[in-house]
Amino acid sequence: MLKSKESKPLGQAMVEFALVLPVLLAMLWGIMELARLIQSYLVVTNAARFGVRYAVTGDYDATLCSNTTYGGDAQPGIDLDGGADDPCAGPGQREEIDTARVVGTYEIVKSVMTSLRMKTAAAPDFESGGVVGDPSYFNITVCSNEENRVYYPPPNDICSEDGSTSTDSDHAGNPETGRHRVLVAVTYEHEFLFPVPFFPELATVTLHSERTGVLEQFRPAQVVQLPGGSVGGVPPTLTPTHTITLTPTITETPTITETPTITETSSATATVTSTSTVTPTPLPVHVQIIVPFNAGQSITSLSQTRFEAEAWDPNVCPADDTATCYDARQGGGGAGISNVRFWVYSPTLNVSLFGGTGSSPGSRTEGQVGYCAFGGNDPCQEWDGTAYSLDWASAPNGTYIIEVEATATSGAKASDYITFVLNKPPTPTPTLTHTPTVTPTPTQTLTPTITPAPSCSNLQIRRQLWQAGDDVRLRVRNSYFLPATLIDTHFEWPGRPSMGSNVYVNQFLLNWSMYWPGNSSSSPIDVTSSRDLPGNWTTQAWIADFNNATNYVGNFAVDLTFQYPGGLTCVVSSTLTVDPPPTSTITPTQTNTALPTSTPTITRTPTVTRTPTVTRTPTATTVPTCANLTFTSGLSTSVDDIVVDVRNSHSSTATLVDTHFEWPAGSLGSAYINFFRLGAYPNYSNGNASYSPVDRTDQDTLPGGNTQTWRADFDNWSFFQGNFYVELTFQYPGGLTCTRTASLYVPPPPTPTKTRTPTRTATPTQAPTRTPTPNVSPTNTLAPTNTSTPMPTPTSFGDG
Repeated sequence: MLKSKESKPLGQAMVEFALVLPVLLAMLWGIMELARLIQSYLVVTNAARFGVRYAVTGDYDATLCSNTTYGGDAQPGIDLDGGADDPCAGPGQREEIDTARVVGTYEIVKSVMTSLRMKTAAAPDFESGGVVGDPSYFNITVCSNEENRVYYPPPNDICSEDGSTSTDSDHAGNPETGRHRVLVAVTYEHEFLFPVPFFPELATVTLHSERTGVLEQFRPAQVVQLPGGSVGGVPPTLTPTHTITLTPTITETPTITETPTITETSSATATVTSTSTVTPTPLPVHVQIIVPFNAGQSITSLSQTRFEAEAWDPNVCPADDTATCYDARQGGGGAGISNVRFWVYSPTLNVSLFGGTGSSPGSRTEGQVGYCAFGGNDPCQEWDGTAYSLDWASAPNGTYIIEVEATATSGAKASDYITFVLNKPPTPTPTLTHTPTVTPTPTQTLTPTITPAPSCSNLQIRRQLWQAGDDVRLRVRNSYFLPATLIDTHFEWPGRPSMGSNVYVNQFLLNWSMYWPGNSSSSPIDVTSSRDLPGNWTTQAWIADFNNATNYVGNFAVDLTFQYPGGLTCVVSSTLTVDPPPTSTITPTQTNTALPTSTPTITRTPTVTRTPTVTRTPTATTVPTCANLTFTSGLSTSVDDIVVDVRNSHSSTATLVDTHFEWPAGSLGSAYINFFRLGAYPNYSNGNASYSPVDRTDQDTLPGGNTQTWRADFDNWSFFQGNFYVELTFQYPGGLTCTRTASLYVPPPPTPTKTRTPTRTATPTQAPTRTPTPNVSPTNTLAPTNTSTPMPTPTSFGDG
């Protein structure tokens, strides 16, 4: 009986353990499989990230050229030109090097994925192993947007060159043709160790990761504009939409008769019209870092840290609509953009400016157009160490990364990044020496000021090439205090017959002043000149003026070579691609018209009396040109106003559609712009603007044959000094748009210098007095000590 009593709790425990054991095993299995799944996903994500970082450098591993079996010929070396055994050399060198870059990206990705079980990749398919859907299958895709390549995600998972989904043409972009976007996509089939209960088909799960970057230009560099397309885009398609349109048509039959007549009228006819509708694919958001402009730029002074980006949504403002898209705010765009986020960090130094670490950096969001990393607007603010986690003084030298992400009001996003090298000069440590000095006479010593030498970073493109009217224009700024001389212009354009059978380049202008008379129909055009771009942050427009152009389609490129005093030569470059508009398909309209039934009518024919016709003689009307709009006076000051006289010599009224005004905001005390006015009251724009530049699209009119004064009125004004610039855009009936500019420099008032006047004082003469001479003890006098004079501090001129 005692043994039977003791066996009851033992049996109960065994039953409870048997019930709980499956639940514990299921939990343990779930934890293990979830951990393996997360680990595999992190590996795939990091592999894509490391792959795109390698692809955007433009570099390649030379050993792959001679050791890799590529092309299906089972021979070592990448040799695609079919000639002698010359891997990455010979006639096909460019293509072979780009192939080595693609294969090198494959190898980098696979080296990161070594912790995963992967199928073996055999030549020539270095990027894939196994069959789609099999456990441990993987595929790597490298795709750029050069030559309109498109990446199709899984299940296709290919880079298409011709828009089809059957041919895989991986390509990492050519650094010599510009900054292209490169995508690296990694697909991996993760296998579970244990089968999922009740779901045998869930033996694997597909993991996929994509990363994109901008191909840097470590080969011969050009400053180019990013093309409109982006990796991952889908070619635009024509979507026919059938619209039923009821068009009632009432046809009356007029009759001249003396006898009552019954006339039947045809009934309304329903017309079925099939209309083709073109549904455009949304364009990607444009964002680009413009300061610093060149990758790897050396930052040596605080004035070079005015980091800036430009962004706009081309779906809100088409590229050819300058008044809406870009000129609405010079220096950053902003149309259709909600905000731009900035990251400034160094992974190697493990530091971040906006909080966080180098591996997990913090960010700063900027919503003001002009998009400055540290705030401000034209110029941007410098790296203010007191406001951020890492200040300028304590930041270590090394390589840093600037990343930006623009968010449009539609929710679409785009990103860009660039690297720079922080190379601050060492700070000398002053030595303090306490030396008593007897100075009988104060001496005024002039301290020499070290003038910094100019650099190519002082020349900045403020706006890439764009098409306006019959011109192609570019904005460039000189932030150095001395002028830069434009000595050479190289311009490429589509030529005939793409832009018209009689098109030619009429002239080249800098700041609306012609320096080459033109009349050339050839491309490219090379011109030597000697035209100055003034310093002190002056921004001017370069213009290529066309005549007889009927179509602006194709590729445009310009290289402007400037030279600073002393011989420094710098080249700024920009490109523009204008795509042809999409062509819609017209579907013929089928119209079913009922035939009316006519009733015989007895009609007497009236007598027709012919009336002579009076023919009016047409009056010849002259067509307005931009020569009809002139500034009859230069930009000048008038009490508290900046004014200029504008004349319209044509008979048609010119409408002022855009105003762009720059002034030295912040250096005139608390002054602000109260209003803009053309002619007499009222004002056409009010606004209390304390910033610069100021852009307004408010309109006013300048009647034909009139001269009126344009004025910018200031409040809280005490004096004028610095640079002023105005750009007025007028439009005539018919669409002709003309822009006129004027500038003014007001020197600061002279500073009065105090001059000391020597004064002669008579010395009184006293009678000699006998004074007992005391014993004088010798006094120890400190010998003078040589004191090192601290070196003068270099004076920096800002860049921004």
